[in-house]
Amino acid sequence: MRRTVRRAIGATLAVLTGISAAGLWAAPAQADPVRQYEWYLTPLKIAQAQQITKGDGVIVGVVDTPVYAAHRDLSGQVLQGTSTGGGPSNGWGGDSKGDIHGTSVAGLIVGKGGGSDHLLGIAPGAKVLPVADSDGGDGDTTSAANGIKWAADHGAKVINLSIAHTGAALNTEIDAVRYAISKDVVVVAGVGNTAQGFTDVASPASIPGVVAVSGTDQNGDFWSGSAAGPQTVVAAPATQMSLLTTPSDFASGYALGSGTSFATAIVSGVVALIRAKFPQLNAPNVINRLIRTAKDNGDPGRDKYFGFGTIRPLDALTADVPMVTENPLGAPPGASSAPSASSSHFVAAVPAQSHINVGRLLIVVLIPIGVVLALVFVIVAATRAGRRRSAPPAGYPPAAGYPPAAGYPPGWAGGPPPQGYPPPQGYPPPQGYPPPAPGAWPAGPSTMTGPPPGPPAPPWPGSPPPGYPPPGYPPPPGGDHAG
Repeated sequence: MRRTVRRAIGATLAVLTGISAAGLWAAPAQADPVRQYEWYLTPLKIAQAQQITKGDGVIVGVVDTPVYAAHRDLSGQVLQGTSTGGGPSNGWGGDSKGDIHGTSVAGLIVGKGGGSDHLLGIAPGAKVLPVADSDGGDGDTTSAANGIKWAADHGAKVINLSIAHTGAALNTEIDAVRYAISKDVVVVAGVGNTAQGFTDVASPASIPGVVAVSGTDQNGDFWSGSAAGPQTVVAAPATQMSLLTTPSDFASGYALGSGTSFATAIVSGVVALIRAKFPQLNAPNVINRLIRTAKDNGDPGRDKYFGFGTIRPLDALTADVPMVTENPLGAPPGASSAPSASSSHFVAAVPAQSHINVGRLLIVVLIPIGVVLALVFVIVAATRAGRRRSAPPAGYPPAAGYPPAAGYPPGWAGGPPPQGYPPPQGYPPPQGYPPPAPGAWPAGPSTMTGPPPGPPAPPWPGSPPPGYPPPGYPPPPGGDHAG
């Protein structure tokens, strides 16, 4: 298995073997200058973007073949790196044909420029940290995974993986990507080239959380030589572009080439620009800014060819993009959802596209409301039942304070109060009863000094209704009554 993987990765790293001899320069100063074949600089508006930032202070880890740091367009741009696969201990390649791929990738990211016969990288202010995962030949997943971790531990805030292999991602790769993401690193990887047998998105680009890059041609269309799949995140130019080489490859030190390896390098350069312009942003927000400003030139929304769209570096540096609290690409299997150590540098807010979890809304909001409403219903029902039980008998005039409070008198069950007990307050209540006080009776004989015996014949103002008081009330003196 390891040998198969080594061969697959080796084939991917040998992408430049497809270069056409007609596209080479015998010398940099020939009629076809280097800058002429950096055609992508114009549609990507790199000149305007570099007026804002050139990526100063950002380190880009390049896990690849050794880098020919002595190239005139890379002098001073390459840090002391390492080797995880038998290459030079500092990651710097010599004048060797096996060093061409890493050198080309590094040039696209941090080439210094300097004129029409020099190659200008996307982020010339950044530095490349070379990690040679091979000795210039085949690499393997173990050396690549170790290289990812080493770069993350040595200051890289972007890691470029222009390498791939067929089949599913291995645990060593997943662990390495997970580790880099935990260190607040943006991991960028190519989806693979069809010429090398890749049709679906290859690994490590297929690992969740990785910025998987497909290729476009000079017309902005999807490049037929690029693999595609649902894991694609963004697209970038990949065809007929200027590349740095070693003198052993081509005497001029330049060549033309196509491949998703180079689209990946361009995206890594753009990520370096974003990290330099917004040093307070953590990796999830850098990725969010990259994908939310991409040009959606495929099917609406994310698609398998362009992902979220073709990158737009100037927009990524200038647009107003809301903050996010987690990687919009998800996390590698088994990765912790806890924010990285740098999460304190941003304020959580609503993402550009809010996704409301309806199921969670029902559980968290509606169910508690239902419980409260049910309790209110029970309380109201109990109150009404109590009122029905305490209502006066049918046909009996209701009165405030009727029936009297429990305990008045002991054992009394309602009705007229027994003899010797004063009636409870407010009993009986009919308006105008008891009869008016002396002097308030209807006019009578002039000799009358008080009310006549018994109540006057109705009607009088406020007199009780017919049939009230009931027969036998008030009770006869000196005996019980039937109340």
